[in-house]
Amino acid sequence: MLKNLKDKKSKIKNYLKDFPESDEIAQKLIDRCLFIRFLEDRIERNKLKNLLENRDVKGFLDLFDYYNDCLNGDLFEEGDIPTNINKQILVELNEIFGKHYKYKDNQIALVPYQFDKIPILLISHIYENLLKRKKRNSEGIVFTPENVVDYTIDEVFKSEFLKNKIENNNIRVLDPSCGSGIFLAKFFKRMVKEKKIGSQDIHKKSDLLQKSIYGIDINPTALRIAAFSLYLEIFDGLPPEIIKKEVIEKYEAGGEHFMFPGLKEKHLFNWNNVPGVDSEKLLKFLNNNLKIEWAENADIKKSDDGKSITINKDSNSLIIKLIGEKNKTILEINGVGSPEYILKEENGELNTYKENNLINRNSLFEDNIFKDEKFDLILGNPPWSYKEFSEDEKRKIKEKWPDVSNYDSSQCFLFKIEDWMDEDNMVGMVVNLSNFTNQNALIFRKSFLEKYSLDKFLNLINIKKITFGSGSEPACVLIFNKNHGVEKNDIGFIIPDMTQFSELTEAVRQL
Repeated sequence: MLKNLKDKKSKIKNYLKDFPESDEIAQKLIDRCLFIRFLEDRIERNKLKNLLENRDVKGFLDLFDYYNDCLNGDLFEEGDIPTNINKQILVELNEIFGKHYKYKDNQIALVPYQFDKIPILLISHIYENLLKRKKRNSEGIVFTPENVVDYTIDEVFKSEFLKNKIENNNIRVLDPSCGSGIFLAKFFKRMVKEKKIGSQDIHKKSDLLQKSIYGIDINPTALRIAAFSLYLEIFDGLPPEIIKKEVIEKYEAGGEHFMFPGLKEKHLFNWNNVPGVDSEKLLKFLNNNLKIEWAENADIKKSDDGKSITINKDSNSLIIKLIGEKNKTILEINGVGSPEYILKEENGELNTYKENNLINRNSLFEDNIFKDEKFDLILGNPPWSYKEFSEDEKRKIKEKWPDVSNYDSSQCFLFKIEDWMDEDNMVGMVVNLSNFTNQNALIFRKSFLEKYSLDKFLNLINIKKITFGSGSEPACVLIFNKNHGVEKNDIGFIIPDMTQFSELTEAVRQL
């Protein structure tokens, strides 16, 4: 299936070649079809299959809007797919997501794929296979095998500190380079199990997700896939009749129903286009999100210097101030301070965003991401040996983390995460082994061990075959916190051997 999805994406991109974001649009179409088939196969509906079979472009795009209104979340953003896409795109999608799956040589499969049970690992593999190799290499992206993720999560779950946090419903977990979200989705699944939340308690799952799970990634597609993975976990084990009655049928009847939480940061408005084409977006945000109902049809003016926007109606007024040097905007309502919003310069335009659980930014160099916030657990697999640091970024690395060797990106992340840590907070990180074997990284190692208390070091060099692959760079798993200095470190150093059992089960074993 993965091979055929890659082939279909390539063909779909060719039909979208006149659109600048052809790769992103093609990926969105595949993601959405995958999720809709997951849902409709479970509730025994054939809307997507029929629309693809009939090459109904309008109905196909309307179906996206239907699920956007029904489910909310971050998978179906209204209007982000061109309305004039080629009908041939639906032909390509139909050959995988339609009533009869076709192999690459056009042979019809006797049994179409079953989409009603999608393992999280498949979502990660789809993202991995559809991401260009050149982009993976240049950004140092290394996808984490499921057995390494499971081992890391098993180890951090031994912490009584984390167990108490989970029991008391106040744990916060961050993956600062979350990619397709396999660490976050797996940890969320484990939390649901630990708290004994039933498969039908989708509201409890949703609340836990919003309160506990956070991720950052520079790739917007990765964040959408991460949201997809987390939404699948909310519906994991949920009987089809519950989805049908409590979600779909209640929505179609106009009643209150379950909706996925929005996880990705939200684009609010373009600062340059207010007053102007984005005025309606701004007023809609004020009305819907901040419940400022009087803002409808209000008068909007921008100051001569372009640094503030005033909104007036009758005796009501508010001011939005632009603080560019701090990458934020501040909303003041009658002089009362309000939460800050994120400002990003994109293609010469200033865009305002509302921060959320999943953040699309560079977690290394933007200091205002989750600023002054602490997380009880930080875990993940940061980029290894990122190749494209600019000269300005290299200068920042030298200033902020002078002990990093050769601008190694994973070393930068290991130092950066201290911003989000208190003494008892736990970290489970997968990084390249060379950080701890290369002679050039001696100063880094000394600084790392002075800064943190390393509890466990798992060297994966002997089991490369069942983890990252025989031809890959060796990796290691680090479990640590910062509650005491190097002189008190009692490190569990483990080098698992490749046994017959390991080869058969692909299990990461300590002994």
